[in-house]
Amino acid sequence: IDSPIYCDPCYFINMCLTNLGSGVDNRLVMMDRRGTTTAFASRLVYTDNGSTIANCEASPTLFSGASVPFMGMFKTKLYVSEGVNAVVSYDGTTVSSIAGFPQYSKCAVQQNYMFAAKARTIYWSTINDCETTWPTNNFHTINSEAGDRIIAIKSIGNGLLIFMQHSMYLLVGDVFDPIEAQYYLQRIDVPPNFNFLFGQTIVTHQGVLKFLTVDGFYVYTGGTQIIKISDPIQQDIDDSLSTGVYDTTSDLELPDTYPKAFIWKNSMYCGIMTQETVRTTLVQDERGKWWYFEDGW
Repeated sequence: IDSPIYCDPCYFINMCLTNLGSGVDNRLVMMDRRGTTTAFASRLVYTDNGSTIANCEASPTLFSGASVPFMGMFKTKLYVSEGVNAVVSYDGTTVSSIAGFPQYSKCAVQQNYMFAAKARTIYWSTINDCETTWPTNNFHTINSEAGDRIIAIKSIGNGLLIFMQHSMYLLVGDVFDPIEAQYYLQRIDVPPNFNFLFGQTIVTHQGVLKFLTVDGFYVYTGGTQIIKISDPIQQDIDDSLSTGVYDTTSDLELPDTYPKAFIWKNSMYCGIMTQETVRTTLVQDERGKWWYFEDGW
């Protein structure tokens, strides 16, 4: 996108680059949102040329709810799940409601299965089919400490990475059949004070996975360990982050109107709202250097 896109008063909460549409190589499908924290309305829009946007269907489907939706390609369609309304698919022309897909906002595609998570349980579809078949035995409940819950799931090269509030796991396998299980759950070592609340901060940067916890940024490069990378700005982290800033009781992940993290080219930056008009911004560029500043929203 080379220039700003102007549309109705709203802001975009998620987007996905696809190969959908007629005569286009890349179609950027976005979900926008307008309204207040108690009455949201959202719709799916797209841009093919970076200068104009259009609704994904003539009479746009309106969504409600406060969660940041999952948006991901599975086979030939884009799927959008935001945890409140029925999941929808988009084939480049039509937005369709998918009744058989669980209404969870934490989803990921791995090894030709669609996965969805809620509380401490991972569910998955039949291989190659996420629209009609989610077998009742296709689930795995993680027996972690009391009060722990899944915050986010992320597909990586060799497995499904599961982020819980106080622990992390890697679900590894090729065939996810509960009767003839060819998968296993591997625990990732985390610090004793591990407290992960910010599912939208999981980004791929410099070829590795980076994410924000209450005590700072960590990186996962594979294996069974994570590494803290934000020690040079620990005082800024301590001054900016607090569990009191966020609603940790909601399963919808985003209790306010502000996204928590973005990725742009080779720079990773995380915006943290500490007041209604003050945004603390932490940035790491491609050289691994950090900047910290505050500005008005």
